[in-house]
Amino acid sequence: MPKVLILGAGFGGVRCALDLEKNSKDLEIIIVDKNNYHTFQPALYEVASAFYIGDNFREQRFNFQKIKRSAAVPFGEIFQNRNIKFMQAEVKSVDVNAKSVSFTSGEVMNFDYLVLALGSETNYFGIPHLAEKSYPLKSVEDALNIKSAIDELFYNAKPDELIKIVIGGGGVAGSELAAELAGDIKKLAKKHKHLKNKAILTIIEASPNVLGRAAPWIINIAQKRLDDLGIKVLISKKIIDVIDHEVLFEGGEKVPFDVLIWTAGIKANSILTQIAGLEMDKTCKAVVDMSLQAHPHSNVFAIGDNTWCFDPESQMAAPAMVQTAINQGALAAKNILNLIAGRPLEKYKHKGVRFIIPLGKKFGIADLGKVHLVGFMAWCLKQLTFLQYFATILPKFKAIRFWCKEQNVFRKND
Repeated sequence: MPKVLILGAGFGGVRCALDLEKNSKDLEIIIVDKNNYHTFQPALYEVASAFYIGDNFREQRFNFQKIKRSAAVPFGEIFQNRNIKFMQAEVKSVDVNAKSVSFTSGEVMNFDYLVLALGSETNYFGIPHLAEKSYPLKSVEDALNIKSAIDELFYNAKPDELIKIVIGGGGVAGSELAAELAGDIKKLAKKHKHLKNKAILTIIEASPNVLGRAAPWIINIAQKRLDDLGIKVLISKKIIDVIDHEVLFEGGEKVPFDVLIWTAGIKANSILTQIAGLEMDKTCKAVVDMSLQAHPHSNVFAIGDNTWCFDPESQMAAPAMVQTAINQGALAAKNILNLIAGRPLEKYKHKGVRFIIPLGKKFGIADLGKVHLVGFMAWCLKQLTFLQYFATILPKFKAIRFWCKEQNVFRKND
């Protein structure tokens, strides 16, 4: 029986495993992740800004667990009653020629087919002191660390003391986090009897506008929304160093901070650089053809953020987005089955994705192609996409229950 080993249980890895199991009962499917839960990354900004009432340790611990579970789906629920083996482990090395993977536990596992779905990690772009001075936002733990740091800041501050929170990066992650934090900060100020006008929230963006390459109409509305929320946005500012509690720009300008959050970049998982015999691009992503096979190994597939997939027709690489990872996971599963059956492999075609961004207090912006939504309806649509996703990885009742619990936790933010 062919053994398929999937490294990484993010959006692409989970989709690949579920589709393989659904379409073939003659496979040994093993999926590996360092966590025992599936991180729902689109909700991390909500975790980082979640507000709760309660000061004693027991209440705080209970609320933290509730918040964590709202963005963490246990693999035991996803793979329950399925012919899929989940293994919690950290990858140490991969030998594609020997068809084996070594784990930090000392265990070695062989495979017939390998799927690299290791995802990405925070990119600090070599900026001195940034990694040790800032909080990343890539995992549930990262989001909880941000929440703890901001809560502690207000708890310890004097009522008239100036609180300075800086977010490095004005892309989707930075903008939606800032918009949600704006509301959280007001609630924290009230809770700790702190003057509202003594808390400053700043976004620093290296490019000329927030939201990168989004449509101009989206950028304009988003910028106005951030302004209305009282968020200071500094554009065309490149950080070159972080000294003590100040970020330093080219030209010598400085911005002080109490908490610095970094959302400005990702790079492929560093494990990829340790895989001998795998073709990499200049950013250390695995180079794949349009069938998602990793050069030069026909039995190795790579999907999601750790992949460089260039479409010669559109002359564009597949973007690092959730929907890209899901679509590639589905195609990798299909092509593994095609390879086993001796059928021609299908090619990846990037589908246009809906752009929906929530920007605090039940407000959102949605670009659905011919339809544009701004405000409450766009926010509602975003929440429904969450439910839609949960329904693809969980039984329908469990999906609805998980979504309702998530909504119950995060509605306190608004």
